[in-house]
Amino acid sequence: MLDSNLDWIALAKAELKGKEPVETLSFTWKDFSVKPYYAASDRILDSPSFEKRSENSSRPNDWLNLPLITSDADLSANQLALNHLSNGADGVVFKISDSSTPEILMKDIQPEFCHIGFEVNDFPVSFFEQWQSILPSKNIYGSIFWDKTPDWLMVANLFKGYEKIRCFGIKVSMDDPANNLLAALNTALQISDRLTDFGFNAQSVFNRMAFTVQASDNFFGDVCTIRALRILMNRLAVGYGLNHVQSFIRVQINPSINENYQPHGEMISNTFSALAAVAASADAITINSENSNSDIHIQTARNISLLLKNESKLDNVIDPLAGAYFIENLTNQIVKKVWTKFIKP
Repeated sequence: MLDSNLDWIALAKAELKGKEPVETLSFTWKDFSVKPYYAASDRILDSPSFEKRSENSSRPNDWLNLPLITSDADLSANQLALNHLSNGADGVVFKISDSSTPEILMKDIQPEFCHIGFEVNDFPVSFFEQWQSILPSKNIYGSIFWDKTPDWLMVANLFKGYEKIRCFGIKVSMDDPANNLLAALNTALQISDRLTDFGFNAQSVFNRMAFTVQASDNFFGDVCTIRALRILMNRLAVGYGLNHVQSFIRVQINPSINENYQPHGEMISNTFSALAAVAASADAITINSENSNSDIHIQTARNISLLLKNESKLDNVIDPLAGAYFIENLTNQIVKKVWTKFIKP
């Protein structure tokens, strides 16, 4: 057991035949420094705030299994949703089009018992007005993510009676963590500023924000980016006089297909990305199959979350990487870079 950084450096230097280990083994990821060794001095005090992970669950690190349904045909989309909900999904996310009809999409679905999410392009006011006309607001919970920035005040007014719908959904890519998190933070600021100016309660506004993070193929990068997002949102909430905010973060995973691992190779790549989301205590995970026309591929993608919960029991430990010096350090670097740019006049 090593007693200090100096012990490690001495041993590593001998192994490297006199080369300086820190200089030799360090590298850069997305403009962030990654060292070969971390100690207690590298940890941070500004850690994410975690509570119960998802609605309708008592397990400490539970997450929602939310398949994405992209079918343009409402009837087939509804049938696929019912199939998901009957076979282990905690809800579904519909990718709606201009021709989507709420009555058909929601047929036989009981939204008070599952999470109903939507991904939308333009602002489909008529769709949501029809949707609200057939569904009472009480006890319905879900999320709405926007491809194009809507008028947030119109969104707030449209869903004013639906307090459990996280209607301020913001998308975050992983290709450039610092700049993408900065963009997400600025969007959250725009939403909160605009709505509080019109009399909306700040706590309610923050509680109804949600983020979709697009997973990458970098396990630790994804973990630290998701953790950094929670810290940054907490800091923003403090600026509005709030103690903290429990951000809702959904991780969306697209398969990275490698022909060497076929058939069903997406189960390997998707499980790897899902593990990162679980380790970062994501609130929801959407795993897309490599073939949306194949029942077995759809089932395989949906079952990854079920296996991670029921077989691996990963929903029983909240924030499993807390205290890992490397994770804390890289998270801190991301937070520091984003926050410095955010507050810079």
